[in-house]
Amino acid sequence: MDPEVTSLVQGAGATLVALMATGAWQRARDGITQLWQRVQPHGAEAVGAELQASREDALAAQASGDHETLSELRAQWQGRFRRLLAAEPEAAAELRRLLDELDPSGSAAAPVVVLASRSRTGRALFRLGRYAEAEELLRRTRAEQERLLGAGDPDTLDSAHGLQLVLGNLGRREEALALLRSTVAGRRAVLGPSHPLTLRSRSSLLAMLTASELAAEDDSTLLSLPQECVRHLGADHTVTVGARHNHAWALYLLGRFEAAEEEIRLVTEEYGRRFGPDYPIALSARQLHARTQAALGRRESAVELMAEVVARREHSLGPEHPFTTAGRQLLNELGTGQQRPPRPPG
Repeated sequence: MDPEVTSLVQGAGATLVALMATGAWQRARDGITQLWQRVQPHGAEAVGAELQASREDALAAQASGDHETLSELRAQWQGRFRRLLAAEPEAAAELRRLLDELDPSGSAAAPVVVLASRSRTGRALFRLGRYAEAEELLRRTRAEQERLLGAGDPDTLDSAHGLQLVLGNLGRREEALALLRSTVAGRRAVLGPSHPLTLRSRSSLLAMLTASELAAEDDSTLLSLPQECVRHLGADHTVTVGARHNHAWALYLLGRFEAAEEEIRLVTEEYGRRFGPDYPIALSARQLHARTQAALGRRESAVELMAEVVARREHSLGPEHPFTTAGRQLLNELGTGQQRPPRPPG
């Protein structure tokens, strides 16, 4: 979804729930119901009833300080608005006008939207390789979101997911893994097991776990995650392709080099078609392809692939980006024969 529409959806859900305990509630309920009547009249009655039920839940939650229920309500209505705009894109302008009428200053949702924007900035800093800045911003944002929204709020969990990526790349694996596991559990509880963000976090586990952890009984179902993503999201969904990428890495760690090579080759081709050969995730997949080639005894091919990855990273990310630096180190190890394939567990 377009970032501008995503921001609109987040603000709409936060504003609506915030207004449920104010004098503007009646206008908010009427405005949302009328919006549905105009663009999806068959669902307007159900939306009206859902709004009333949500308000009762919100009032009870605010009286008792129940942040978890308020988070669930925000996520529920953000999902409602997201589905509406996906089916009726032209309704975005009308929804924006309605929010401007209900909350002209934007004060009702301002803290939520500002924190979500900071979280996105933190993840952008990570992609730029500015890990220390990303960690500081994401930690601070997540702490404020926990205080304001609760630990289980989808926005708080977004920051947690971004923070674990930073920690993993800083070499603090245990801290990152504990945070990732809690994010998976939180997203499963709040968003459901088949939500794209829940599946994305589970996919990240495939990229983080060791071979012995992957082979453990509790994590064995992760190896069927690509098929689960296909069932819930479809074969072409970005999360599904990402799960196949991380699945190839898991196969590599488990010593199943031929299967890993076949899968990552197809994923690399798919990334190239979608994003172009210089896109960071496409280069990450190509790097794994080089590793699998080396593991299969095709050292010359592995070196050639890795040299291309390094050249493209130097061009697109810069020579000092951590991904570029790591790529040069791997290229040197492949060229000198120091890179050894992983040993399967057991």
